[in-house]
Amino acid sequence: METEHGVQEAQTYWIEPTALELMQLNVPGQLSPQELAAMPDTTEHLRELTKRMLEEHGENAKSEYDRYIGTEERELAISPETHNAIGEMLRGKNILVTGAIGVIGGALLAELQKYAPGRIAGISRGTRVPNEDYTPVERVEYRNCDIRDKDGLRKVFSENQPDVVIHLAAERSPGKAELEPKEAISTNVFGTETLLEVMEEFADDKESDELPRYIHASTGKAVRPYSPDVYCGSKKAGELIVSRFAARMQTRGKAFLASAGRFTHNVDQSIVIKNFKEALDDNSVLSMHDPLDEFYVESAKESAQLLLLGALEAQEGELTVSAITDLGDPIRLFDVALGAIASHVGDAEAYATLENPPLLYVHGKPAGYEDEHYPGHYHPMVSGDISPLIGPLDGDIDETPKYSKHPDHKWIYQLDKFGILYIPEASTQFEDELEILLTACGMENSEHLLRSTLQNVSWAGMHARLASVPLPNLWRQIDHLTHPRGSKPNILDEHHMMDDIILRVAEQREKVVAHKSASTALASDVELVLN
Repeated sequence: METEHGVQEAQTYWIEPTALELMQLNVPGQLSPQELAAMPDTTEHLRELTKRMLEEHGENAKSEYDRYIGTEERELAISPETHNAIGEMLRGKNILVTGAIGVIGGALLAELQKYAPGRIAGISRGTRVPNEDYTPVERVEYRNCDIRDKDGLRKVFSENQPDVVIHLAAERSPGKAELEPKEAISTNVFGTETLLEVMEEFADDKESDELPRYIHASTGKAVRPYSPDVYCGSKKAGELIVSRFAARMQTRGKAFLASAGRFTHNVDQSIVIKNFKEALDDNSVLSMHDPLDEFYVESAKESAQLLLLGALEAQEGELTVSAITDLGDPIRLFDVALGAIASHVGDAEAYATLENPPLLYVHGKPAGYEDEHYPGHYHPMVSGDISPLIGPLDGDIDETPKYSKHPDHKWIYQLDKFGILYIPEASTQFEDELEILLTACGMENSEHLLRSTLQNVSWAGMHARLASVPLPNLWRQIDHLTHPRGSKPNILDEHHMMDDIILRVAEQREKVVAHKSASTALASDVELVLN
């Protein structure tokens, strides 16, 4: 439109907000279902908005929900050659599985049966099997034992004489880890350390130069270089503790193979879907932390297969970590929640006939879930064509093998891997903070100290890990992500700190290797990097 003077006048367009945007704008967050029930006007508003969402997005959301649930049936392709390779690793071997009665534990125990192992012992704490919630797997000897109980573990090792130890036991809920940090840290950090110490004692008592093969369950959240969250911080510390142990066993001349599988959101044991189904059964509120959150999904069977496949590539002196390359497209939390309602009640027209229908609600993120992800987690410019659970600061992404060096290991098409090397000279602060964390775990009313010390462990662990990451990876991270962001506003302080650490370590390491190949710094030089 032109004015009387012929000047083009700017036009203002009104874009009607979506139902989801209206919900986020007009309905306060952080309310419980009970609090919402006491607010009839708000409840009615949520009902209208949920109906409108079904009209706008219900069909697509149901399709995505079906894809999400269908992940339960997904599995990795195991070729005959690969089956034979796993069989050679496990046939006739005594196997000990911690966390055996969890969903992934059950899937793993069933998978192990295919490879003619010797004895299989499954340990868990506080629950006896069989019980109404768990169907025991045949040929498995179940034991009650807490992995933090060193004497209990010694007895289990003595009775079962394991050749292979698969460690699944953990506090797996980020929300619960924030509510009970001592439980999460003592289990995920020091439970892992206790298990490794008993393995070493077991080998020493037998005067053996070989320890049981060790297979570790990790998390995709460990792709974060640093996290203030208790769950992520404790699991990242666990990876580094296993790496440290592998390095020490190599120094002692002990044969020790350690591998880990990084899992993502597991649909078979999904806390999200459990909560949604309970809300649907009660015609209650389906609360979403952040409706636009996207996450990858895998099945319990894929997780179990990942652990066994990744173990084939374990190398001495490191923790060899694997993750599934192609996890499919990520799922939006909004689609899972709305799709669950659509699957339960039907379309918007059917929803409108219900007297007390389930409601969709944006609650907001509780403690344990980061508000903003560090952009270095996974980025095409620096990560390349690899699993989204492996980041540019994990390992040598340029040379991550897509084809196995062993012709019969055809599974490598489906996995990516990297090694975590532990460099003692760069890990002094990590060792010191870990000792303080152990002391805090033994103290009463130490929640604040536990949280702050775990964050110190996480920062120190980030330093230690950067010392072994190939230098080109650090510069790619800096060139593509750190420098372009510069001093932009609204960047979290902790993300600025991470950028600063990466830049400082890269610059110091560049000086160390100025006259060497940029990707082959000697371990003896690394102590110069972080001092």
